Amino acid sequence: PWDLDRAFQLSTSASLIGGNNAAKLLNLPQNRRRFYGHILNLVETTFNNSYASPWASHFGSVTGSSAGGYLSFVNSRASFAMSQLPVSIPFTITTSGGAGFSVPATSTVLRGNGWIDVANIEVNGQPAALNWINDTTWEITVLLSSGPNALALSAVNHQGGEVGTDAITVTNTGTTELADSTNTIISELHYHPADPSSVEINAGFIDADLFEFVEITNTGENTIDLSSVRFTDGILFDFPNGTTLAAGSRLIAVANQAAFKFRYGAATATIVGDYAGNLRNSGEHIRLEAADASAIADFTYGDDFPWPESADGPGYSMILGGGDPTIPLNWRPSTALGGNPGSSDTIAFSGTSTDILSYALASDLVVGITADAFILTLDQILAADDAEIIVEYSMDMLTWTVAPGIDLISRANNGDGTATLSYQAPLPLGTAPFHFARVRIALR
Repeated sequence: PWDLDRAFQLSTSASLIGGNNAAKLLNLPQNRRRFYGHILNLVETTFNNSYASPWASHFGSVTGSSAGGYLSFVNSRASFAMSQLPVSIPFTITTSGGAGFSVPATSTVLRGNGWIDVANIEVNGQPAALNWINDTTWEITVLLSSGPNALALSAVNHQGGEVGTDAITVTNTGTTELADSTNTIISELHYHPADPSSVEINAGFIDADLFEFVEITNTGENTIDLSSVRFTDGILFDFPNGTTLAAGSRLIAVANQAAFKFRYGAATATIVGDYAGNLRNSGEHIRLEAADASAIADFTYGDDFPWPESADGPGYSMILGGGDPTIPLNWRPSTALGGNPGSSDTIAFSGTSTDILSYALASDLVVGITADAFILTLDQILAADDAEIIVEYSMDMLTWTVAPGIDLISRANNGDGTATLSYQAPLPLGTAPFHFARVRIALR
């Protein structure tokens, strides 16, 4: 009705809501507050003399007729409209009387009061899903980390300006934690599965991309809540609210559930859902965000060395052996074709310090010379994820320098659970009479 003021022909004191069926809709409390908020926004932004005067002057100059009468209408009509709006009330949290409280959960509902100028509510700078119980009472659901959560609420109007603030501390006394970068990882990525077999093609699964999957693992000591966690780049997927994952457990998001179950079996892994899009075989950026939009994982994988090349088509998946996922050498191929969705092929180290070499290495070291370069080659046991292999160089056996990743010149999956790694010494042979290399194994 406000937009139907009939080109300034209504009385300046005509009813804002009007009559007939429109009035029945607008007199519902939630609708009425939205409508009044719309009127307030119009008066504050455009339906006022400050905004209208330049237009009246412009139209008067191009038509030769004075538009001053319209300005008078705008002023009177806007004044009447503002007089019909409900009395302003402060933005406040009313849950627990505004005082802090405790809940044994990763989420809670907050309620409060707000005037018609409140269009959105932000919690610690992030937009919240807002529900109005009536024309003055709002409700939002907030997610809670373990322990005390300081929640700063900002009421935002239609122009994005802050029109009120309040704060409360809610303590999560439960053992379930929100998923974040400290307790959640992308543990397996199958971006380029093997081509479908004839049986799979006959079943209607003709594209290898249908068999893609991404595995998430809870690396923490408590159950995690994946509510509002989402993939925002590479693939698109929102974890359903209420999705939880026990400590040490895994779940997967897949390109196509029917295809995955046909290839792997229905009971192989816990599937959280189908994601949108596909993972590029040539590599791309992947981002997994926590509920507060912080990064759980944010990296760009590749299909060429130093990334595991055998993950690009032959059928191996890519496993995060440990550490920073942005570093290619922290990823390795799975030990078996097809990967191991929902489980792990890692062999845990359970021996002593004297056993660690045989745990990590499949053979003795091999040294050689290519042109003017000193080459060290070793066979790594792929599943020995508890071990970190560190290559070091020296020219006097007194001072040792750790080989940077750039010194790794090849990395070949042998298909038997091992990979052959070759390192090239950074200095040419002619720079010193002797060159030495050694391998140090450290537990992650």
